Amino acid sequence: EDLDEAVSDADADIPFDLTEVVEMRSILEKAQEWVEKATAIAPSDDTPKKGGKEKHSLAEIADLLEEAPAILVDISSDVDRLTTVRETVESWRILARQNLRDIISAFNAFQNDRSNTKGSNDADPTSNGEAKPETAQIGDTTGTGTSVADSTLIGNGPNNAFTLVSNFIKSVKSMTIETQEGNISEELNEAISWFNRASKMIDSASEVFDKRNFTKLDKTIQSGRKLIKFSRMKEIAEDATLIYDLRESWAAVVNDDIERLMELQRKRDKFLEWCEHADEIVSSSDKKVSVDTLNELEQQSVGYPSTSDVVSRVRKRANDAQAWHKVAKELLDSGEKIPIEDAKHITTAGDKLNITCEEYKTLRTALKATRSWLLKVKKVNGGKEGQTAAVGVTE
Repeated sequence: EDLDEAVSDADADIPFDLTEVVEMRSILEKAQEWVEKATAIAPSDDTPKKGGKEKHSLAEIADLLEEAPAILVDISSDVDRLTTVRETVESWRILARQNLRDIISAFNAFQNDRSNTKGSNDADPTSNGEAKPETAQIGDTTGTGTSVADSTLIGNGPNNAFTLVSNFIKSVKSMTIETQEGNISEELNEAISWFNRASKMIDSASEVFDKRNFTKLDKTIQSGRKLIKFSRMKEIAEDATLIYDLRESWAAVVNDDIERLMELQRKRDKFLEWCEHADEIVSSSDKKVSVDTLNELEQQSVGYPSTSDVVSRVRKRANDAQAWHKVAKELLDSGEKIPIEDAKHITTAGDKLNITCEEYKTLRTALKATRSWLLKVKKVNGGKEGQTAAVGVTE
């Protein structure tokens, strides 16, 4: 402040620039610029708070502390704050690396639990051409060995992978200094978001047949594949394999979920093929459909949504055909002659259903033969049917 006042007084009272004044002004400007940068990184308690938090780097802090001895004004309080911030960040980095190792252990435990339960997944977890660093300086990363419940990783305790990731991301957001450990949080956040979408689809597998979800399923698979095509990221000097191991741990789970989603995709595609085939059969008016074919289609529709128009039509056609077949079979199996009007009625009903089967063929053949016989009787009687209405149709 004294230097600032001296420069201001000189500017006001001296009509020309003295060498001393020029030097004082240069010193002041340099100091003010340094203090502004330092305050942006490590603000004092009375510094007005800004709306957003700008991320700064450890390199900026190092540069400012290196420049500090050359500043000819008292900036000791600023230096102290910068030093405190640097120490705090370095302490956070140590904890962050351990947190990331815990996350790796949690993902590995989850994947191992899946492998032991449902068989191992041989897919390459990274499959991105990225070579694992050969050296590493790491501590104990055995973890707790606690497995995580299948289908979703959310909300199952403090050792849960998603909980650990969520806590880590919150921790990163609270930091105003950019770090290599913190830079991985965006990638982790994208992975967790993808896991949420994928697990919802896997948990509600029946909804895969809803055409409103067709594009959603395909895009989720595509985004999952894109997620594990990693771009290069600078290694962390203190733990050279950390980023690689982290990516490998959650990429293994992503690959496993992609396989599950692709199985749903295959089921969906099979359903669509079935719908096309079934629709062609039940919509045909030119060719009669056998009762056996309708029964087979109905059996194939088990597990398919009743809200599907094709499924609904197949089941109705099959139910109608089964009801008709039951009546026809009972009549034929009774061993009694069938009144011609009953034969006409049931055959006409079969024609309306556009179905065929052995019973239908038997009735139609018998009805045709009876009509032919009646015609002959009529001719013999001189055009009179007489009591021929009592003639029945037999098998």
